[in-house]
Amino acid sequence: MAEKQEQETEAQTEAPAEGGGSKKTLIMIIVGAVVLIAATAGGTFFLIGGDSPVAEAEVPEEAPALPPPEPRYLDLDPPFTVNLEGSSSLLRVSISLLVYGTEVEDVVTEHMPQIRNSLVLLFSNQDAAAVKDRNGKDQLRESTLETIRGIISQYTEIEDMEVFFTGFVMQ
Repeated sequence: MAEKQEQETEAQTEAPAEGGGSKKTLIMIIVGAVVLIAATAGGTFFLIGGDSPVAEAEVPEEAPALPPPEPRYLDLDPPFTVNLEGSSSLLRVSISLLVYGTEVEDVVTEHMPQIRNSLVLLFSNQDAAAVKDRNGKDQLRESTLETIRGIISQYTEIEDMEVFFTGFVMQ
């Protein structure tokens, strides 16, 4: 029986040693994780800049951004009806402009007779065969845009403008 008690005592002394070793390992892992998290947080804070005077000095003050001008659609009414050059064909074109800001809109409205005159001359100089296909219409749209920009740019700066054919009929 004495042997049995000795074996139990040895088992009890070995068990806490094993349990203590695993507790020490667990504590070391937890401490390592906490140190790693702290180092990551510190590094992030350092890279972001925190409240250091150097970081504040490097950031330039930005002027308040102006809101972009409002887009506006202007219909050039009435539609344009012209005889095409060298034929008895008629072309009827309805046009809408996309402009940005009230200043450009005011200039277009004020100089509408000059714009309409230039466009009538442009459209009446077109060849019927050239404007029948898609490429011809796209080229005519680009020419229309250039003509209108040329007139408006005499009176104000134009940042952006688009021309849309909202009706296109040839007879």
